[in-house]
Order: sequence, then structure tokens, then C-alpha cells
Amino acid sequence: MVFWLTTTDDSYLHRDGLRAVPYLVMSIEQYNPTREDARGRERAKRAYASTTFLPVIDANVLRLRASDEGRKAIQAMRSLIERMRVAHFDTAEIYDRRNEYEILVARLKEVEGINYCDEAIRSTLRLRYNISLSDTELLDLTNHMISQDPYYPSWSDREEYKDLTQHNEAGNPIWYVIMKKPERFYNAYFEYKAKSAR
Repeated sequence: MVFWLTTTDDSYLHRDGLRAVPYLVMSIEQYNPTREDARGRERAKRAYASTTFLPVIDANVLRLRASDEGRKAIQAMRSLIERMRVAHFDTAEIYDRRNEYEILVARLKEVEGINYCDEAIRSTLRLRYNISLSDTELLDLTNHMISQDPYYPSWSDREEYKDLTQHNEAGNPIWYVIMKKPERFYNAYFEYKAKSAR
């Protein structure tokens, strides 16, 4: 599943940016996975929504790991995963519990590493400039861009692109998400290559 937003969607996230993060962290920290009463279920909903918004901010506004607020949010996600593990969500027979746990683990992996914005950058460089990046190279490029401007996810809106040169198993062209304005990412790639060559 590809989950991304253009800058015209959910504009309050783009407007508020880091200001929203402490409230999301508070919702995550208040959730106790072992509590199953009405109050616990309400807190579970708020925490789940918060862990949905954090990767959206990370992939569309700024990289969370570049700020103190964002790092606290990442730590809150890690702590929630541990609380869910203690409550046996990772081995639960109830599908919803196990699924919530696995989704949160995947979201944490995104904000700590390569997210949907970075995947769009990889697709853009390959489709527009014939530059292919391995996961290691993409992570290195990501870390370079974070060091230069952690707001790089907001440099460009995204669009869908139908690649007529590749087809899925059903024989249909494969769709990708790419950057509408690729130039800054192309320049960032060459800055990264020049720096890594030193």
C-alpha cells in the first residue's frame, strides 16, 4: 500500500508541522495496551491515529529524526511497540491486535529509515534521470538531505506516473509515485555523490 499526501491534502499537518508532534506523543504515551475498558479503547484509538499522523508528517513535511520533538515521537513509538509486545500483541490470536502491532513496527521502520517520500525520490531519479539507487545508497542520500534540509519532503508535490516500459504479472503498466519538481532532488543526489567521493 502506498500512503502519501500532496501538499494540498490535510494542509493542517503542513501548517502545524512540529507543533502537532507533542500532542501526538502525549496520545501515544497515554495508551496502555493491557487496559481493555472503554477508556482504554478510546486511548487506543487516539494512539493509533497519532502513529498514523507521525509518518505522514515525516514523509510530507519534515523528517522527524532531525528534531528533538521528532526524536521524542520516535521514542514514543518504540516504547509503545515494547508495551504492545509485553501485552502479547505480536503473538495475539486476534488478527486486529497482531495487525496493529505489525503496522506500528512498519511505521517505525519508515520514520527511522526510508519512507514513502524517499521511495518517490528513488523512482523519480530512475524514471527521469536513469539513476538507480540501492537501499543503502538511498538511505545515504536520505541522511545527506536531512543534514542539508530536513524539510526536503516538502520540496515538491507528487504525482502518479505510469511506466510503460514495465508491466506487472497481469501485463498492465506499473504505476509509481514521483516528484512533480525533480530538479532539487537531482541536485541533492549530485551533492551527495560529490561528498561521498571525498
